[in-house]
Amino acid sequence: MLRLLEYNVACFRGMAPLKSEPLLHFLLSAMTHLAVDIIVLVEMFDPTTTAYIVRHTPGWDWASRPHHASGLLVGARGRIRRATPFDLHARAGCCQFDCLAHKGALHCTAHLERHHRTVDIVGIHLQSCDRLCPGTRSRQLRHLRTYLDGARDHGRSLLLAGDFNVARFREGRTCPDFRRMCRTLRSRPSALGRTLQYKAWRFRTRLRTQPPHTLTTYPHHIGTGPGLLDHVLINGSGQLSTQVIYTPGHLSDHNALLCHVRLP
Repeated sequence: MLRLLEYNVACFRGMAPLKSEPLLHFLLSAMTHLAVDIIVLVEMFDPTTTAYIVRHTPGWDWASRPHHASGLLVGARGRIRRATPFDLHARAGCCQFDCLAHKGALHCTAHLERHHRTVDIVGIHLQSCDRLCPGTRSRQLRHLRTYLDGARDHGRSLLLAGDFNVARFREGRTCPDFRRMCRTLRSRPSALGRTLQYKAWRFRTRLRTQPPHTLTTYPHHIGTGPGLLDHVLINGSGQLSTQVIYTPGHLSDHNALLCHVRLP
């Protein structure tokens, strides 16, 4: 069973003094408590924070193209053998203020030493507020599908993780936009109940040499609150299940996702 952590960290330029240490503490806690194998971070636009995370996570290999692939940072507990950015900004356009966040994907092929297997991971960040410029996100998805069709090694499944800016549920039902996105990408979403128990991280100001954060469990209804626009999908065979991990508002307006992956 592989474990993938996906998180839109909303880390913009100049935020290193605010984000670097608490974000690193969060990641180290996830690595310690949850035995995470893969991490996909979105909106890692601050290069100082990116360098800080990479420098303080020994045993992890990271791939990043912050200026060309939507601030995506993909890490693996092992070795990343290939990292290919795919630009959705120039190919499919952007919309108004959302052009400030260069839309794209980062395709990594990683060898996970603990599991002795190679996996394909695609970190993604798509257009938001599609109502302002209808069709922009659909064009991005079509371009992304064309790339995936050409890049996929049919002997392996592709894991797609990131901020798709598409809500999964609306008014108690699966959102039609979410269904269309899965059909376009020819991918299946992770199993996710509308009501579930999730692990909430209790953050305290501590040194990393002290014990990591305490884990507690709370009921949570994912029909409300942040984190709905982030997803984990699979292109190919395999099984996924996802938990929402509540993260404090001072880190991001998104919640992190912990995905359990069972590949053939």
